[in-house]
Amino acid sequence: MEQKLRKALTDVAEEYNFSDEVRMKSKNSSNKRKRWHLQVRYYVAAVSLIIGILFVASPDVRSMTEEWTTQVFHIDISSKKDFEIREGYVYVDGVKTVKEEEYKLALYSPVYTDEGYVLQEKNHKEIVMQNFTEDHLGQKFSTIKDAMKHVDYHIKQPTVLPEYLSLNKIYVNKDQATHFSFKSDSNKDLSINVEERSAKEGYLILDDVEKIDIGGNGRIGKTPNKYWDTDSNKPAVNAEYALTFIDHGVQYELFGTNLTKEELIEIAKAMK
Repeated sequence: MEQKLRKALTDVAEEYNFSDEVRMKSKNSSNKRKRWHLQVRYYVAAVSLIIGILFVASPDVRSMTEEWTTQVFHIDISSKKDFEIREGYVYVDGVKTVKEEEYKLALYSPVYTDEGYVLQEKNHKEIVMQNFTEDHLGQKFSTIKDAMKHVDYHIKQPTVLPEYLSLNKIYVNKDQATHFSFKSDSNKDLSINVEERSAKEGYLILDDVEKIDIGGNGRIGKTPNKYWDTDSNKPAVNAEYALTFIDHGVQYELFGTNLTKEELIEIAKAMK
């Protein structure tokens, strides 16, 4: 069991460039109770890490980060010795990490109710946080044509976009995964991730899921998106549309901020 868990944690670490390997404490074979508690802790850590990755990857949270690091921070929220908040940032063992807003967002999990998604404060005392780096996103390019010179596949791009969206950033990482985003002046954004990984399903689509006639395994639905509400100065959550499809072994994931289902489908259909 521990061997399988070690492999799962290591795979996550390698995929998201957390560390070279995951080290686990050695177990005391004579103490079954202690071993059971260690396994539970590792499972909780793994699940928390994966869930955190999904929601920290949203455009709203990413845009809040100013200084980026590839370090994973384990924060014990019950102890004041591990961290302090000053000048709007969280310091872990004296190291400047994430913005105070990002830290507060990490304390809450989206929960689906009859009235839609709400945020509930987490019960556990330890959280895992990471800032992605622009280096992690990969090499930056000014055009998608330039980016295609560094991958082994054709990158489909939107040929028709709403007039308020303009190309913002393009990255290609070491695994030839491409990320490009479009911004606007009206809080409407679009992120597109492209990668040769036909066996995966991409974005976690939780609600209103429906199949669409775009490429292979085309799906659209809503997924929760945490953000910091500057008006109320507190965490908030809404459900945004995400779309994913496969074309010739290449998977496309489109995530819209304040985009309608119809807008996202029209953009995806216009990708060539």
